[in-house]
Amino acid sequence: MADGERKSVRISREELEALVFKSGRPAGGGWAAALLYGAAAACVLLLVVTALPQATVDTWVARLQSGSRAVTQSRLLNSEKLALLKLDDEWTPPLFSVSGTVRNRSNERVNGAEAVVRIYGKGGLITTLVVGLDQPELVPSQISGFRASYKHAHDTEALTHYELSFKSRDGAPVLHEDQRGMLSAH
Repeated sequence: MADGERKSVRISREELEALVFKSGRPAGGGWAAALLYGAAAACVLLLVVTALPQATVDTWVARLQSGSRAVTQSRLLNSEKLALLKLDDEWTPPLFSVSGTVRNRSNERVNGAEAVVRIYGKGGLITTLVVGLDQPELVPSQISGFRASYKHAHDTEALTHYELSFKSRDGAPVLHEDQRGMLSAH
């Protein structure tokens, strides 16, 4: 046979089984099975992580990086740091204003939170307003307000709706729970 030529080999089923199975166990079965189970567990973990909210994943990563105590289930389920207690809007042409009240519902300080108000018109997004809370640092259970105003050109644009969210100064989202209309804000 010349270099680079390959010769095909035929074996029977019995010969193949004799090569693969020795004394009733697959060759290398112990480590191969462990490797297969490990790969399956890694796939399930990746699937679970991609299905979780980004804030939950960020919390896990922060806890792992800081080496602090394990993340408790209640912290993962209550990732909304702010409670929206009140939200008002006022349109006195040419000024459109959105104001509200939030409370720190977490057990941690909330530093530098900002309200993000996206104002929409018939053609889509008109503008995005970003304003800090009245209190730049909120201790647990502390309440603060915010107010965002837009000088609206009422002749060319018609306001249709707005959206409210919160973020930190570095751009990370600060999740909130809408508690307007609840009997007790605490």
